[in-house]
Amino acid sequence: MKTETRNYSILFGSNLYHNLIYGVVLIDGESRKDQLFRIREGKDGKVFCDCTVKDAAGTTIVKIVNSKIKFLADNLTVTEDAKGHTVIDSATQEKILEYAQMGPRQWKINGIFHYPDFDMEIRADDEKTEIWSNEILRMTVSGFIAISSATGIHISENGIRLG
Repeated sequence: MKTETRNYSILFGSNLYHNLIYGVVLIDGESRKDQLFRIREGKDGKVFCDCTVKDAAGTTIVKIVNSKIKFLADNLTVTEDAKGHTVIDSATQEKILEYAQMGPRQWKINGIFHYPDFDMEIRADDEKTEIWSNEILRMTVSGFIAISSATGIHISENGIRLG
């Protein structure tokens, strides 16, 4: 992984994260590290979002590359505006993913993110971020917190920590 500081910010849930190296959410397992999504800078200085969203079984349901939806499961619908996309489950009307570029170096990302390999689910909306493991709520972050750190939320065998 690259280790240079990123000069951008991400609004995830109700919190603003700055100067991230490893991303807003880093899940640190025994054999690998997973980033919830990746914000990266192209050679031209433009900032892109890459993300793979899986369902609870681990099947990819949304894939975003270079800020564009490249794959969308059949049961999902998407709305798009000038800033970004919202992905909705057609049957339940539940918001699966929302991402928008709020400015040249600022992103807003919310949604439901499953990590079946880690038995983990992260739910982020404009009000809060919830982290579930083994169907037990492990952490809720609500209100507005601005975090400037290498990692926003770090999940490992030692627990969950901010910054």
